[in-house]
Amino acid sequence: MNFIQDVVPYCDCAAPSGNPVVQDVGMAFSLDPVAIDKASLDLIDKSPIIPGATSTKPPDILGKMHHTNSLVHLETAEKLGMGSLKYKLIPV
Repeated sequence: MNFIQDVVPYCDCAAPSGNPVVQDVGMAFSLDPVAIDKASLDLIDKSPIIPGATSTKPPDILGKMHHTNSLVHLETAEKLGMGSLKYKLIPV
């Protein structure tokens, strides 16, 4: 289960973590850890950016903010057989 709320630029365990970048998306549920994280990143990219939070544009808002690729760990996890980058969203 992922809570896609108060998405901030830095880990919420860091101080300071920053102000939210996108509006709250909601929650996602899956038995596949790779699929749920990929869906969460995609949903973040599709969410309205909070005015003044960042000038970064999708795709990969969070990755661009940190000068990295947010999918590296997910692509590696898929190659290791931990899950799939493919998913189907089913609104509840």
